[in-house]
Amino acid sequence: MRFAEVAVDAPTDNNRTFSYSIPTHIDVGPGHWVWVPFGPRIVQGVVFALSHIPQVTATRDILDVTTPNAALSLVQLDLARWVSHYYMCSLFKAATLAMPPGSRSRYKTYISLCVDYGDIDSGSYTPFQGRVLDFVRIRGSVEQERLISILGDRARGTLALLVTKGIISRTTSSSRPTVKTKYRDYAKLTSVARLSLAK
Repeated sequence: MRFAEVAVDAPTDNNRTFSYSIPTHIDVGPGHWVWVPFGPRIVQGVVFALSHIPQVTATRDILDVTTPNAALSLVQLDLARWVSHYYMCSLFKAATLAMPPGSRSRYKTYISLCVDYGDIDSGSYTPFQGRVLDFVRIRGSVEQERLISILGDRARGTLALLVTKGIISRTTSSSRPTVKTKYRDYAKLTSVARLSLAK
């Protein structure tokens, strides 16, 4: 089995990578940008190296690649390591300096009810769990981090419990990079036009 050392889009120590298993259907190498699970979230990461021995005994799988080809060269990865060490920042943050502004994207998790609200027995839940359910019911679908920012970090565990009970469901989607291809118009002057401008 192959493993990848991935710098993740999360607060970490400088020069820190995490070991992930590479599924057989995914082809990755150093410089590839990938989606990986990190705690309860899915975050973007960049592969810094491949190995046959992971740093930990139990690893999680890389979920997907964001681009078919490596976005960073080996020279850029080495430069990112130097920047991370010298400026005491995360490897991911150092690697993003070599990418176009706005190319960074995030995975968003959305929460919605997966049963009819009338079928929910309110007596089976605590007042706080009922508050979370009401919050989701009113909005239909809500971004998980927005819900947590409003109701507090306590909601994270409550959401996990309600997912386990099959009352709410989670769906995820990645945001599109904000950078787009830019085009400029150029006018090619004919020899007659050049002569007229020169006068």
